[in-house]
Amino acid sequence: MTESVQILPLLVLLMGVAITRAEICMIVMQRGLQLGDWAVPPNIFSAMVFVCTITSILVPISLDFIFKQLPPIKEGNIHCE
Repeated sequence: MTESVQILPLLVLLMGVAITRAEICMIVMQRGLQLGDWAVPPNIFSAMVFVCTITSILVPISLDFIFKQLPPIKEGNIHCE
C-alpha cells in the first residue's frame, strides 16, 4: 500500500505531461489566422508556433525522466479489478 501512495504523485505528473495540446492549439490558431488579423494577429500566431514547438520537444524528454523515476514493475504485481 505504501508503494502505491508514493507512486501516485508520479503517475499524476505523468498524465499531466503526457497529454500535450499543441496540435489542438495549432489547429485553432490556424483557423483564427484564416479569419484575419482581427482574430489572430501574426505576432500572436508566431508566438504560439514557438510555444507549441517547444512543448512538443520537451514532452518526450519529460516523459523519459518521469518513467525513470517509477520503480520497475515486478512480474505478478499487476492486478486488474
